[in-house]
Amino acid sequence: MRIIFIGTGEIGVPTLQALQKSEHEIVAVVTQPDKPVGRDQHIEASPIKKALAGTKMSILQPARIKDRQVIEEIRA
Repeated sequence: MRIIFIGTGEIGVPTLQALQKSEHEIVAVVTQPDKPVGRDQHIEASPIKKALAGTKMSILQPARIKDRQVIEEIRA
């Protein structure tokens, strides 16, 4: 099965990792854009994006997932 995984928080990381180990094909991952955090507002990636560090997985980080351009990119 071809899958597009959509998630951001730490709670989604184990599910993503299980899917990576399965026979399913993850064709893309959609997560929130990197955001400023903390007192000094340094930019930090979502836990999902961090979990994919070092992989060649296609990561989409749209500001709004309902934008027509994002939907077309997912369909492609």
